[in-house]
This record gives sequence, structure tokens and C-alpha cells, in this order.
Amino acid sequence: MHSASPPPRDLGRPKTRLSLANDSKSGLLVESALLALAADAGMTPTLKTRLLEVASGFPHRRIAELHGISLNTVKTQINAMLESMGASCCHEIRDDAVAASARFQNGAREDDVTEFLRLRLE
Repeated sequence: MHSASPPPRDLGRPKTRLSLANDSKSGLLVESALLALAADAGMTPTLKTRLLEVASGFPHRRIAELHGISLNTVKTQINAMLESMGASCCHEIRDDAVAASARFQNGAREDDVTEFLRLRLE
């Protein structure tokens, strides 16, 4: 009998989608900008997912529940993500994502917003 091989790991786009309080188009554009910065920082798919969850305002405990992992694991992953992004706290990521979304709604281009986020998170 052959055992079924495990499904291939998806190393591409994180499964979590950025959720901002405003329109979905700007949310997708901010998500794209954040993921571009995460790629530049060499983040793993897991850390990219934590970035989007933090930018969406998910509490640490909720992230742990969603993924069936311990709260300590979530804290360790978020600390690694914050270090990679050059951010000091989760609120900084969330606030910058909201500010970037407002820029998109006011007509800024994606590369302008990516640069805005890059400068804010240095």
C-alpha cells in the first residue's frame, strides 16, 4: 500500500487577507505594499501572515486560536516580524496600514504608498 504524500506547502501568498475598516480596494493595495516590504525583508510565509494579521488588528490570542498554536509561539513570531519590519510595536504596523489606506483613498499610487510604508517602518 502506498501512503499518500502530504499536500505541497504553499510558500506564496499568505492565507490571511488584510482587513481594514475602509474599502476593500485600498485594503488589497496596502496588503500588496506590505507584502512587497516583507519580501524585501526576507520574511517567511508565516511571518508574512503575522504581518497581515497584525495590520488587520488581530489580537495575539485570536491569532493563536486561528492557527492552533500557543500564545508564546505567536509572540515569538510577531517579535521576529516586528524586527524584520523595523517596527517597535504592533500598533505601529496597524496605524501605518490605516494611514497607507487613507493615502490610497486620496489617490496615491501603489509605489508611493509602498515608499511611505518603507519610510515609516525604518
